[in-house]
Amino acid sequence: MSTPSWGRLSLEGQYVARAHKSLGGWIAHDAAETLYPAVFNDANGELLQGSRRCVLRFAKGQVPPVDAFWPVALYGPDCNFVANPINRYSIGDRTRGLKYDADGSLTICLQEDTPGGDKDANWLPSGRGNFNLMMRTDMPKREMLDGRWQPPAARRVD
Repeated sequence: MSTPSWGRLSLEGQYVARAHKSLGGWIAHDAAETLYPAVFNDANGELLQGSRRCVLRFAKGQVPPVDAFWPVALYGPDCNFVANPINRYSIGDRTRGLKYDADGSLTICLQEDTPGGDKDANWLPSGRGNFNLMMRTDMPKREMLDGRWQPPAARRVD
């Protein structure tokens, strides 16, 4: 998770650090504007890989608490979106057709091939190689800023 010291004020005079963040594609907003929870490993500590099927499951009422919007984007090791057959690079609260589970939770399928049926609405295609997830949480609520809310772990389902 990016921290409250992530923004431009914390990097005053640290031009190399700011350039490094920009090179990686991350804009250093102040924490009150945006936090960037990231997931690089699955719940077992292994790197996320498209050849393995994973899910990112938000329990009921545990989607990112924000006053604006949140997407989860999938990036390859080169910090670019991963090309995929449906041209979907992120899923979030503004994704049309998103399906919530019967218990009110939200499950995002992270895998190379289609999960099929209703699950396709929540499919974030991963390709075969390593990938990582970056959430953008705009106007995070207090529980994000003080660390009470944490992103769920990506769990393997294969």
